[in-house]
Amino acid sequence: MDLVTRVAIADDVPVVRSLLGALSPSALGALRAWPNARLLVVADPQRVHGVAALEAGLAVEADGRSASLVGWGLGVDAPEDAGELLRSAAIAAAAELACVRLTGQPLGEIEIGPGEDPTERFVRAACRAADDIAAATVDLRALPDVGTGADGAATKAADRVAEELALERLVPLGIPICSEERGHIGDPDPVGTWIAVDPIDGTRNYLRDLPPYAFAAGVVEGGVVTTGVVVDLTSGRRWIGRRGRGATVDGRVCRPRPGGPVAVPSVAPGAEVGSLPEGHSRVRMSGSTTVDLCRVADGSLGAFVDLDRAVVHVHDLAGPLAVLREAGVPVLDPTGRPPELVPDPRWTTHLLVGAEVAALPT
Repeated sequence: MDLVTRVAIADDVPVVRSLLGALSPSALGALRAWPNARLLVVADPQRVHGVAALEAGLAVEADGRSASLVGWGLGVDAPEDAGELLRSAAIAAAAELACVRLTGQPLGEIEIGPGEDPTERFVRAACRAADDIAAATVDLRALPDVGTGADGAATKAADRVAEELALERLVPLGIPICSEERGHIGDPDPVGTWIAVDPIDGTRNYLRDLPPYAFAAGVVEGGVVTTGVVVDLTSGRRWIGRRGRGATVDGRVCRPRPGGPVAVPSVAPGAEVGSLPEGHSRVRMSGSTTVDLCRVADGSLGAFVDLDRAVVHVHDLAGPLAVLREAGVPVLDPTGRPPELVPDPRWTTHLLVGAEVAALPT
């Protein structure tokens, strides 16, 4: 059997609704579209065997917010392990939504810990960090700069607060960190394991309250990213990539789609967009590199191109790179090689991201 999140097959919708107690079409649509909800389905090629629906509530508890199981249903002929599959999936989904507990029948109340394996510990810590940052930076836009970051850019008050919150969650993992603002925490070894983190990617967007801006973090081993988490702090949308386990956006499998618009980094005042591979002219510029890269992975965009300016930093790339690779999206520099990440906040690279642009001459 397979676990499918947010089932989108039209023929399965009546079955899903019936297992959840004749859920209304609008409610089912909300579960499938809202970033703070999950619809979990256990199915085989012939039929749906079980469904669970949950949503994350406000963080009203002192230690964090809870997820509520708002629907649960098993078919009369469901295999014996269908219920346990749903239970495990619901706990994992609640953890990705930065919840500390899951409540609701028939599961009762389940405390969600940090995770047992290193990948899950990182994913859960990163998701909690993003949740903390989104809540704490709501009203910091008008404050003056507080210094200069390790990447050479001005540090805004929100950047400083966001980094402190990110480190509070990530440092206990015991892995050295390369951060956009503070630089090295610990002693990241280029051939060892380290974390790259950008607490707020798209700070200029944040300052204008203009979506998107995002939290991004990735685990790198020997220059190769293994796990990544990117959270759009304006919408709550979450992209997660785990080596060998695939990439998801809000619990759905990431499916790239060629032929869409090409994203490029923001340009300086008076500058031009720069070079694009032949045959590509429709451009999108969001102001958040991490979100743009993840949107190539999930099919919203067709490609990402930075041939001229080399403005993609290691902390911009590490988290999304795990999502892109697990989604099967080529990520190359102009020489045709995959980028090898180093723990240096000033490191930047040119990029060609997407099957179509990676195959074109530059």
